[in-house]
Amino acid sequence: MIGTGAKVLGNGMEHLSVQGMRELDEPVPLTEVALDVPDRDAIRSLMDGALSRLAIARGHMERGAGAQTARHIRSTMAIIGTLQEALNAEEDTEAVSRLDALYDYIQGQLYHADVRNNPVALDEVVQLLATIRSYEEWLGLHGQGE
Repeated sequence: MIGTGAKVLGNGMEHLSVQGMRELDEPVPLTEVALDVPDRDAIRSLMDGALSRLAIARGHMERGAGAQTARHIRSTMAIIGTLQEALNAEEDTEAVSRLDALYDYIQGQLYHADVRNNPVALDEVVQLLATIRSYEEWLGLHGQGE
């Protein structure tokens, strides 16, 4: 669902704030601050954080550490939710709609990876996020860009 913007709380150690999602057991720490409408650097940081968490989740999955796998997948889902909320709703274009739908699909695959302990679904999400991250024009669909 396309939102009007994501917010990250600026209280020293930044934490993700996702509207419409239940609270996670732990806050999701971020390395960079993104306020209201994130710029491209903030979007890159969010994507890098998601990719990092997925790599950690994959390692936990391989070792059979279910609780840690779930925690990292769910924190990735929160980041994807923030990216989705940050899509520029004022720009009602086919590209924004497609990226919104792709984020929905990614959320479904993350859920599938979590519930079924499915590394193939996790790997697909990594590929999709890496592709989105590599396309500069897609980053500009979030908020107002640079």
